[in-house]
Amino acid sequence: MWRCSVNRMTGDDGARADMADEADWTAIPDDDEVWAAPAQLPPPLADPPPPWLNTNEMGWEPFERLVLHMARTLDGAHGARRYGRPGQGHHGLDVVGFFADRAPTVYQVKDTQQFRATDLEKAVELYAGGRRPFDADRMVVAVATEARDTRTVEKLPNLIQKHQDLHIELWDRQTPGAKYTHRDGKCSFEVLVEEFHLSDDAVLVRLAEIVHAADVSEDIDSSPEGRGLSAIAHGFALVHGTQDHKKIELESPVNDALYAWCQQQTA
Repeated sequence: MWRCSVNRMTGDDGARADMADEADWTAIPDDDEVWAAPAQLPPPLADPPPPWLNTNEMGWEPFERLVLHMARTLDGAHGARRYGRPGQGHHGLDVVGFFADRAPTVYQVKDTQQFRATDLEKAVELYAGGRRPFDADRMVVAVATEARDTRTVEKLPNLIQKHQDLHIELWDRQTPGAKYTHRDGKCSFEVLVEEFHLSDDAVLVRLAEIVHAADVSEDIDSSPEGRGLSAIAHGFALVHGTQDHKKIELESPVNDALYAWCQQQTA
């Protein structure tokens, strides 16, 4: 991964613009904070488990880091970089991924609770209709929430047809959920801990053991706290049914309390 310098340029109208000097990169080591795991993970458990991760509750910074990670692991980029700093003109992209066998891919990160057809059009046109840094031939609009409104879904092929030289994709809450789900006997929370290299955090490891016991029925007795957490989750499900957002809101203090208990146990 690399950082680039930024030059101040003045246009004919006297206005200043931030322009990335793509020829002046400095290497960023693997232990740089830019690769740090999200400061907060989505709530680890709901019963029945939601089909997707709660990316809509992550906040912009952690969600951008998730997109960085997905550019490398899901798309196979050999390098993925943030583009620009807060307050700079980003020209319609937040992350750029580089590949050995094809042109770069740019990613625009959208942490929003609603995403409409007009939002999709604006996001695409900001890059496709601009100066197109890195001459990317593929653009991914990554949205933290669900993007399945009928007008939004119908708008996507229209934009693809309009910009035939740019492969346009829309990632929403379902996309990371398809990757960070139960895997090799691990629950989603354990997969997140593994993917983000958090296995050295004794608190999260202990919490993951409990969540695994509660979430994987055949391993219910693998941690003595599992049955209790499972019973609590089932109780929320009985009271609030399929209201996932309501359950998450009410279960969050329980998860916070359990995390605090794990901190005490591993101190």
